[in-house]
Amino acid sequence: MSDVRSYPIGREFSKDEYVKAFTTIQSREKIPENILQMLQNHYAAPEKKLTPTQLADSVGYKHYSAVNLHYGKLGRVLCEELAYIPPLTNHGDPTWTCGLAWGERATHESEWVWTMYENLANATRELGIVK
Repeated sequence: MSDVRSYPIGREFSKDEYVKAFTTIQSREKIPENILQMLQNHYAAPEKKLTPTQLADSVGYKHYSAVNLHYGKLGRVLCEELAYIPPLTNHGDPTWTCGLAWGERATHESEWVWTMYENLANATRELGIVK
C-alpha cells in the first residue's frame, strides 16, 4: 500500500459567478494574450490538468516561475473580483492560482497538479475565451 497523501487546495465558484467576474474584469482591462493562451492551453489539456512546468512548456516559457507570476496575476484579479482570499503559501502570500484551478500534489516536495474548475471551463467557453 502506498503512503501517498494529497494536499488539495482551492475553491470553485458557480459558472454564473465566473461569467460575471470575467465580464467585469474584461470591461476594465484587456487580459494579456500570454495569459489567455495559458488559460486556453489549460482548458485543452487532458482532464484540464497541468503542472506549472507543463503549462510553462505549453506557452514557451523556460521555467514555471513565469507561469506562477502571469497565471497567478489572472487568478488574483479573479479572486479579488469574487472577494475570495485563497489559502496562503509557506511564505504567507495567497495562492492566487486557486482562483483558476484546484491544486493537488502527492507530497510536499512534488509538483502541483492544477485541475481547472469545471464551472470556470464552462464560463470561459460561454464567453468565447476558450473553444
